[in-house]
Amino acid sequence: MVSVPSTGKRGFTVLLPASAAAPSSQTTASAHQECSRRRILLVEDEEPVGRLTERLLTRFGYGVATVAEGDQAIAAYAAALATDEPFELVVTDLALSGDIGGEEVMDAILKLSPGARGVVTSGYCEQAAFRDFRNHGFCGAIRKPYRLEDLRQVVKAALLPDHGSPVEAGPNPLEITP
Repeated sequence: MVSVPSTGKRGFTVLLPASAAAPSSQTTASAHQECSRRRILLVEDEEPVGRLTERLLTRFGYGVATVAEGDQAIAAYAAALATDEPFELVVTDLALSGDIGGEEVMDAILKLSPGARGVVTSGYCEQAAFRDFRNHGFCGAIRKPYRLEDLRQVVKAALLPDHGSPVEAGPNPLEITP
């Protein structure tokens, strides 16, 4: 278990499964090959959570750029669209510090790129944009604190060619609906 310190009223614990066995180099290599060249924009305003999530996504083999505020996310996404390496997925916290939250970030990104894919994360799952994420522009949702395997599965599913089938890690983190 990793406790993540937080400023203000928000804070949570991230549970990571432990194993005495190290992953085989073949398993690790195939995971990296599967994810290589796939870029993710991570929008997380809690620095320790952002660092940890970025490390996890990088460990899965994704290229990750992390920003802390909504306006930075929109600017980074727009800049990446103008390159040969656009982001294939946005993973954003719903509640961000500043004037622009995760829902507004996704709205703006969908205006820039109507086919954009987004996964919303939140510890406040009673919010409409989380409960009804499909109708708020997201193709996936994961509740904080999320487990390593849940994060991997939701991101992988969101990047599938047919991302029209929403995925979520529900109230019970073991429950992932393809």
